[in-house]
Amino acid sequence: VLMTLEDRLWRETRRWDFTDLPFVRAVRDGTCSVTGLQAYALDLVTLTQGFTRQLSWILAHCDDRVVRHAVLANLLEEEGVVSFKAHDGLVAPLGRAHGEMACRLARAFGADPDIPRPPLRSAWLDGALQRGNWLAALAFMTVGYEANVPAVFRSLVEGLRTHYGYSEADIEYLVMHITADEEHGADGVAMVARLGVTPEAERNALEGARRGTLSWYQ
Repeated sequence: VLMTLEDRLWRETRRWDFTDLPFVRAVRDGTCSVTGLQAYALDLVTLTQGFTRQLSWILAHCDDRVVRHAVLANLLEEEGVVSFKAHDGLVAPLGRAHGEMACRLARAFGADPDIPRPPLRSAWLDGALQRGNWLAALAFMTVGYEANVPAVFRSLVEGLRTHYGYSEADIEYLVMHITADEEHGADGVAMVARLGVTPEAERNALEGARRGTLSWYQ
């Protein structure tokens, strides 16, 4: 049976069993050290900060109106925007911003998210952005990352609730992204598949999804 591009994009996200990674298993089993949790949380802070910058770059270069609206909605959610009125502007409580939630997670684990850290970079994604290949970058982020987040975070939340005693407010960043990224990932796959109308676009979409999945795995 000939697979659709959407099917092939989903297949890229299933190259590995993310729940079997040593770190994920250790958290789920309650054997991960606090130092390990701290390092992971700080990586999430850095990743979240970079994610909004990369979405902004796609928004600036994309020539597809539907995609721009989807990316803009994602950006507003990342920034914690809960409403917008033409005369009153954005309403965005700091506590709803994903970056602040990630910082709260790090502090709950005993790490300091305010200490400057080098960005988490993907040379491949940087290259795609520099070349103006917004479709590949979009696939990297929405398919490779967001479609793969829920399985990992669901396992982490299970372990943290069972073994570590953190409050729901402490781990809100992880809990919230399980549902949010199930939706974002599915929307991303459908959106990227719609754009793969030429052989080149299809290659860009699949390569972006493959590279994003590998980056999330690493």
